[in-house]
Amino acid sequence: MAVKSKKSSTNGDLAALAAQAESKPRLGVTQRKFAELLNVSEAYVSKLVADGRIHLNAHGRIDPDMAREEIEATRDPAAAFRSKTSPDPQAAQYMQAYMQARSLKMAYQAKREQLEYEQEAGRLIGREEVGAALFAVARSTRDRILQVPERLANELASERSPRKVAKLLGAALEEALEGLLTAEVGNDN
Repeated sequence: MAVKSKKSSTNGDLAALAAQAESKPRLGVTQRKFAELLNVSEAYVSKLVADGRIHLNAHGRIDPDMAREEIEATRDPAAAFRSKTSPDPQAAQYMQAYMQARSLKMAYQAKREQLEYEQEAGRLIGREEVGAALFAVARSTRDRILQVPERLANELASERSPRKVAKLLGAALEEALEGLLTAEVGNDN
């Protein structure tokens, strides 16, 4: 009677199981087995399923090949940059460029939102409103200055003292320019 060694019987059993698995239609693996295949926790695989990043088949199992493709397709491009293991140099450059572009986009978005808030709060006014108000103040000041010669012509003509003429002109121009200090810019309030 021949005695079989345990080692050869175990190898035979494994070969038989493999042949049997090949002959059956592929049902997939359990979440636990898939977690072992990926060397991750079962909770992580459950989260992937719950988030819809991988899908279960009709039997409630996971097709490992399809699941790997789904994970790769839904991977965050910045995740490798944030991990402690360093990716290849070219990937790191792409990740860095991606992160910079994303940061810049977020900064501009925050600035835009701040401007919208400031405008809604009444702290900002439009460029057109400022231009119209500035034009109105400048036009009013110009008109007052241009009225000085007409207003003072007779008085200056009769005056002989240059000192008195200078004093009268200075007072009239100061009065005309005083409007700049007291000018009301149009407020909607």
